[in-house]
Amino acid sequence: MPSCGTAMPSGGTAMPSGETEMPSSATVMPLSETAMPSGGTAMPSGGTAMPSGGTAMPSGGTAMPSGGTVMPSGGTVMPSGGTKEKEREREKSSSLQDLCQVLNGIKVKEIEDFDFSKYKSKHWSDFLKADKAILRLTDMESKRRDTVWELFKSECVYLLDHLMVMKNVFLEPLKDTQCEGHLMFIEPSKLFGNLDELCQVSLSFCKILEHGLSRASRDSEFGKTEAIVSVFYTFRTRVCPAYQRYCLNYSNALSYMERLRKQTDFLEFVKWCEQDVRCKRLQLSDLLVAPIQHITKYPLLLKNIRKKTQDQTERGSLSATIQSVESCLREMEGKVKWLTNFERLRELQQLIAWPSVDEMDSKSFIPEFLRSRLNKQSCNTILTSPKRTLLHEGPMLLSAENAKSMETYLFLLDDVLLVTKMRKISKKKSSITGEMGMMSMSSQSLPHKKDGVLFTVCKQPISVDRMEVIEVEPQDANGLKHAFVILHINRYQQVQTVLTFQAGNSNLRNKWLTHLRAAKLRVNELARHKGSDNPETQEKRSSKGRKKTL
Repeated sequence: MPSCGTAMPSGGTAMPSGETEMPSSATVMPLSETAMPSGGTAMPSGGTAMPSGGTAMPSGGTAMPSGGTVMPSGGTVMPSGGTKEKEREREKSSSLQDLCQVLNGIKVKEIEDFDFSKYKSKHWSDFLKADKAILRLTDMESKRRDTVWELFKSECVYLLDHLMVMKNVFLEPLKDTQCEGHLMFIEPSKLFGNLDELCQVSLSFCKILEHGLSRASRDSEFGKTEAIVSVFYTFRTRVCPAYQRYCLNYSNALSYMERLRKQTDFLEFVKWCEQDVRCKRLQLSDLLVAPIQHITKYPLLLKNIRKKTQDQTERGSLSATIQSVESCLREMEGKVKWLTNFERLRELQQLIAWPSVDEMDSKSFIPEFLRSRLNKQSCNTILTSPKRTLLHEGPMLLSAENAKSMETYLFLLDDVLLVTKMRKISKKKSSITGEMGMMSMSSQSLPHKKDGVLFTVCKQPISVDRMEVIEVEPQDANGLKHAFVILHINRYQQVQTVLTFQAGNSNLRNKWLTHLRAAKLRVNELARHKGSDNPETQEKRSSKGRKKTL
């Protein structure tokens, strides 16, 4: 015990200095007060006041905050934050070690090959009962069978080396690890989508095609068109819907994987999986994109078969199958694009701020009784209309008379052009800006919510049907670089606004001109189409026809 007086238990007698430490029920009193336990004797002064939750200090020591470490007299107060940080690091290290032990204890599962792995190293001639030379096949027929075999073999390779690797090397070990209480923050369905369904679809494809190729009663019938076409009978009803579900989840899966990469445990798990020899140096991102790449190959493989097919009836059958497959893929691509566009617009709805009227035009005088009404402009759903499409976006320099040019960010939708200013609200370094500033931004690095940015509309929205685009020729540039002008024309054909933009380079300028002119042309065509369907317009045309007849 310190040399100063000691707290006494209830009913006890004051202890002289140097005696044994008292039970923990004793109460330490501040220096200016005297301990008065019930029925006991006053405690001698000289004790040191302790903060609540602190640790007993020697006489003359410095009081420590709650959670601090005991320091000797004259020592410096040690903040508790450093201790907590070290504890977190130790916990993280311990958790990582536990995860490694669990991963090393997982029994590696052999990939079920469904007896298709043998075909990866075989040739179509191995199917034949007779020797290839005896059949005396023409060179064209031999090449045709090569293309048929490529269709079958590519599906086997895709099933075994991509889908089953993703399932057995990544998905199944993840589930096993979660059963041990690790990586519980990962949601497998968000990362892998409907992987199990794709495995079943591809397996069924291989089985049907294998059956069609092997059932040929004669070697001369091997690889007939009927066997190929039969595989695609269920393409629209089963194959395409499964891939559509996977593609719709793909962009979200990539974003989810980027968020997971911030977790050390996830990085360690992926590293452990990718070391498996069955990955063949493919990373998880390479495997995730494989289904999207594979489904687009079907029309190309079928066209190669048709190219080597001489029989016109069989060519017609193949052409019908190709047309059906391409139609399904276009529908799927359209749905994926629509979803991507809708999600981007929904995100922008949260990022774009619409200023009030007096902020947009500070020179306008607004009566006081109108200010509250005009300041509440409803723009909550202006972007999220399911019929609206975002055509193009990107940074642009807005030139000003006798003033410094302003960096802006343009959003071109199918019916309106928005001119905004982008500002960063996050303290962390944004991935969309670099040493060259916003104007160096490429189309591959579009700003997102995670980058900590906001957009403020700085000019009145320009309706595409009231917009005229003028390219600035080099001889008229007068110091402008890669420039074009947008005129905002009102319904009375009067120029309302003139905006001169400069792009980062000629390629960006040309891309903007292409999108702007295409949007303008599309709007004009829709207007003409609507006008032709208008009953008043039809009546005027019919009346003119009657007058000519009379």
